[in-house]
Amino acid sequence: MVQLMTPESVLRGDPELFASHSDAILDGAIPYLDFEFEHLPLSAVAILIPGVISRVIPGLDYVGVFVLIGTLLTVALALVVDRIGHQVGDTMAGR
Repeated sequence: MVQLMTPESVLRGDPELFASHSDAILDGAIPYLDFEFEHLPLSAVAILIPGVISRVIPGLDYVGVFVLIGTLLTVALALVVDRIGHQVGDTMAGR
């Protein structure tokens, strides 16, 4: 059985948890000590970026910024892979 991803199913999961972790850290809490943080320490950077942006720019919510950043990074990765594919193709064709 194939389960389709809808915007509601994507946005109700981890981004809300990440938002609460981000809020806790930005309010001075220490991961692992003050609250349960089930991610590797370096992942806190990725979790904090949308939190900082949503606090600095009024009117933006964490989940919206999280989705926007994820979309932009996906597009950037697709462009890089496309460029590499063209370079490899040119090299193999002797150009």
